[in-house]
Amino acid sequence: MGARRVRGALGDRAQPRRHLPPELRQERAPAGAAARRDDGRPAPAAPRAPREHDHRGSRAPDGDGPGRRDAPLRDRSVPEALPARGARRDRADADARARHRRVRDAARAGVSLAPALSAPVSAARYTGLAIGFSILWALAFIAIKIALLGAPPLTLQASRFLVAGAGLLAIALALGRRLPARADDWRAIVLLGLLNHALYLGVTTFAIQRMSAGMSAVLASTNPVMLALVAPWALGERMGAMKTGGLALSYAGVVWVMWSRVGPENQPGAMALFLVAVGFLVTGTIVFKRLAPALDRLVLTGGQLLVAGIVLAVPAALFERWSDVELSAPFLLAQGYLIVGVSWIAILIWFWLLDHGDASRASAWFFLNPILGLLLAALLLGESLDAHDLVGAAGVAAGIYLVQRA
Repeated sequence: MGARRVRGALGDRAQPRRHLPPELRQERAPAGAAARRDDGRPAPAAPRAPREHDHRGSRAPDGDGPGRRDAPLRDRSVPEALPARGARRDRADADARARHRRVRDAARAGVSLAPALSAPVSAARYTGLAIGFSILWALAFIAIKIALLGAPPLTLQASRFLVAGAGLLAIALALGRRLPARADDWRAIVLLGLLNHALYLGVTTFAIQRMSAGMSAVLASTNPVMLALVAPWALGERMGAMKTGGLALSYAGVVWVMWSRVGPENQPGAMALFLVAVGFLVTGTIVFKRLAPALDRLVLTGGQLLVAGIVLAVPAALFERWSDVELSAPFLLAQGYLIVGVSWIAILIWFWLLDHGDASRASAWFFLNPILGLLLAALLLGESLDAHDLVGAAGVAAGIYLVQRA
């Protein structure tokens, strides 16, 4: 028996220990018979089974047999108490706030902790979502051009943001998400809504009417360059030689491809206005990374869109006429894509990319937008591509690869 082998190894006078496992304890003798050692002398008494309140004793084995201790009965008709759903959500919100507070404080101190505190993701997943974002964003320029044929710019964007924001918040509430209760959260939503949507997209909608598509693509690609200039001191992100070289190579590739498509219709004032709009988006990216709002992303995105729609609705009502809106099929299709494809899906992917990587690394994918725009135009509209375009596209791809590897 296992217990006898243990006693033989320890000696005749060794007593059973409570800390021994149950299977090594001395077996209890059958009823009516005295337990004996091998030499015939009486064996020491079996150890006392631990009581229910005795935390020092080992747990008695389950099942029948020697050493079994009956477990206390429990009324299984009464379910175990579980935390209320609201309490669980409160704890989850508190954990998220603590996590994002560390990111915010680190950013203010010049240290980037967002990638370390985010859930790890595979490079394939990150790259796939980034390419999907670039495709959706590249199609947005085509959709805006089509939608502007049926509505004035401010009316177009105000109606888009109002519908997109209200719809996304309705989806969030239907899924059980909660609206923010803190004033700081609402201030972050209002600020991000102004920078990322009302000012950036509102201003670009005006400027894009007074410049060529090629110049618009070149100027829009300055977003990663601007962000790279301020990210080291604003977000604590390191800009090594590989990342800097990759950004420069990608921007050179965009200029190489798009410069031949720059037409004489580009107005200097519109170009300057477009650069100001890009600055709003860069500022919005920095604010998002620094504040790191601990809010559900559906609620955060829907709130921003709704704020932008309300802000743009005021000048739209003052300076534009609703009678100029033509509800044609192309306009409705383009507006529907801008709401669902861009304001919902693309923006949510963009915030996900910012949550799981450096801002400069995520913004590098903006270089891919004009290249994808040319490819999509060739596939959908039959526009031509030549070797000149392929060389520039290769430079953009190589630059993005260097940035992601840095």
